[in-house]
Amino acid sequence: MFKAWSDPCFFAELGINGSGAVCWGDSIDISSDALYMRLTGLSLEEYMPQLNHSLRVA
Repeated sequence: MFKAWSDPCFFAELGINGSGAVCWGDSIDISSDALYMRLTGLSLEEYMPQLNHSLRVA
């Protein structure tokens, strides 16, 4: 999926929908959280430490 990012034409499909979410046309469905973690290199535990705590308590 991320291989497509090396093609500048791929970004022609990029847009923002009415609720402010990043849209990639029909080719990719990716959450903004996953995109942020990919770009920053953060793990899920680093990005959402409260989720990790909730899972241990449950």
